[in-house]
Amino acid sequence: MIGRALLIAVALVAVPAEAQRLGTRIGKTATDSDGSAVGELLAECLIEKRPGDVRRWLDTLPGTAAEQAITTKTRQSVEDCMANDALVLDDMKVTYRASIMRRGIAGAMVRRQIIANPQPKPPADMAPWYERESALLPSNRSVDGAALANQAFGYCIAKADWANSIAMVRTRAGTPAERAVLRGLVPAIGPCMPQGQQFAITPTMIRTVLSEPIYHMIAAAGGTGN
Repeated sequence: MIGRALLIAVALVAVPAEAQRLGTRIGKTATDSDGSAVGELLAECLIEKRPGDVRRWLDTLPGTAAEQAITTKTRQSVEDCMANDALVLDDMKVTYRASIMRRGIAGAMVRRQIIANPQPKPPADMAPWYERESALLPSNRSVDGAALANQAFGYCIAKADWANSIAMVRTRAGTPAERAVLRGLVPAIGPCMPQGQQFAITPTMIRTVLSEPIYHMIAAAGGTGN
């Protein structure tokens, strides 16, 4: 269900030095292991440039024609963000997939929600947003089933342990606090894992599957977002 691609925001590919301008805000010269950090900067840049389109993107079912229309509309802004001197990387060409960029955007949006409302409440109606949208989707239209399965996993965890789920998306990555929160989430994670699926549970993976579900849940409860 959750593979390596889920954990990488963008891919960095080495190119000749003369092919691209340099510069980065991640605190060092970027290498091909810095995809997640660069992805966060790209997501923040796109949110600043196209906030309305970003919200509409997260309100569309993944893998649908509606999502594709939004990603096409925002492509130039993504390219502008990539060309920004603060984001372009030394001797690296930045590439991305829309499905992975969506996860980075969801993470950035939920962080903004929690900054605006540090103690968000869960919605009274805990039904996942995509169930309503899926019911309205014509049977002959495609949808990214794997992405929805990831969201279902995250929804299940958030419903079972809202406090620790919020703590996970709030806590700084790679810290002892993050590891402590993950340990607290283990009782909720186990029953939510799909039958027959086996994969390593990491803080990054849990943070990723929680981000978009929590974004929608906070928005449904009247928090910032929609």
